[in-house]
Amino acid sequence: MRKYLPLFLLLALCTGAAAQDSLKTIVGRITDHSGQHIEYVAVGIPGRNIGTVSDSEGIFSLELPDTTDADLVFFHVSYKEKSIPSAEIIAADGPVTVILEENRLAAAVVTPGKKKDRRLVGRGARVPGGVATMEPSSAGMEIGSVIEVRKEFTVRKISFEVLRNALPGCVLGVNIYRMEGSPATFDNVLTKPIYCNIPVSEEKNKCQIEPEETVILSPGSYFIALALVDCDRELQEKWKDKPSWDKDERIGNSLTSIDFPLYLKSGYKRSKAMQDFESIPIGTGLTVEGTENQP
Repeated sequence: MRKYLPLFLLLALCTGAAAQDSLKTIVGRITDHSGQHIEYVAVGIPGRNIGTVSDSEGIFSLELPDTTDADLVFFHVSYKEKSIPSAEIIAADGPVTVILEENRLAAAVVTPGKKKDRRLVGRGARVPGGVATMEPSSAGMEIGSVIEVRKEFTVRKISFEVLRNALPGCVLGVNIYRMEGSPATFDNVLTKPIYCNIPVSEEKNKCQIEPEETVILSPGSYFIALALVDCDRELQEKWKDKPSWDKDERIGNSLTSIDFPLYLKSGYKRSKAMQDFESIPIGTGLTVEGTENQP
């Protein structure tokens, strides 16, 4: 079994939901107006440590306190955010269907002029032995770095490293949030999701993603984050039922997790979908390359 520094076991993105006296499991499917399912929608109650992500068929399952009066929020970068009173969903007889409305946003416009290739953010110094770990219960968790954009910047490529992956069906997402105010608010600037399938491997893997859409960052502060959006659903259900002392089940000779190297780079993490972000002094070494407008 791998042994990591205790400090980073605490930062391993594995926080459990607070115990509740009475919980009800709700199940539903998320679609558009044509009935087409919507994959990887963040579902939860902001700030309540209650959140999940719908699977590749738009299906989600979530435990809610049966007395909650908060709204359940549904978020996907390509659709308008939707809120539904939790009481309505709890009272539903059987699975629910949630319909999201597509965002119709203007296409990004690239400012003409001279361009210069540039790496917008570096990794920072590697933390010896430092590892960030995401497990089957970590869907919706995010960790990343803060960057400062001084001139209009067009994102061409996003890179990161995976030390090892023992999560079958692992899908990671990249989100880019514009940060405003103090305390910071986070507004996702993407209009199309960025996903990357990660193969099971004990070997280090360098991943590079080129966004399908034109992503233009105007001057300001941004948070660029990696998120676990999916892995084998049978494994996720199995993981839920295991006691905390027995969650070192192996696949072959591997722990059921995906691991990333840690670097000294200020950033944030979110423990579940729809939770608040928490400031941390480390990141996963995301780098962003593209072109910068020149005066």
